[in-house]
Amino acid sequence: MTSSTDCVFVKKHLWSIHMPQGSKHTCAALTNDVYQGYLHMYMRHSIELEPHVPGLRRLRLQLPYSMRTLLRRIGQAPSMEAADSDVQKFSTHLSAEYETLMEVQRLIQKFLQRVVTSSATPTTTKTDDSTRIEYPLPSGKRCLVLAVSDWVDPPLRKSSDRRHVQKIITAFTTR
Repeated sequence: MTSSTDCVFVKKHLWSIHMPQGSKHTCAALTNDVYQGYLHMYMRHSIELEPHVPGLRRLRLQLPYSMRTLLRRIGQAPSMEAADSDVQKFSTHLSAEYETLMEVQRLIQKFLQRVVTSSATPTTTKTDDSTRIEYPLPSGKRCLVLAVSDWVDPPLRKSSDRRHVQKIITAFTTR
């Protein structure tokens, strides 16, 4: 558990992923949130995303050794709950590594957007509290999975897309 003096507050933004026109909703994910969105995707799935996201490995290697160690441990943990101590430690570095982490999140957003707009028709699966949307990756051996909230928000104010928005909780690759 961290004390209030250990907490770092970094502004969160909602960055959209424009879903194809045939989709009922569009999607968006938060930046700078360790529990959902782009930063969470990076923390939990950086190693599996690196082969698909040019520049991601270079940015990881720019981070201090202590953060890279935390990333590895968070990614290897069986759950976010099991990684909570490391997640809290990682979050204390957010402001010091803000520029690098924002670039990481932008690269992940571009990758997701590219896959969503250029992939074959996705497969959608409902779970108790979210929906999984699976897109085949160009290699044909893996899929990109978007876990999106079933909660639907109003359209984004600063977007020309007037469809309602589902938030992306996380994204990862699978076989």
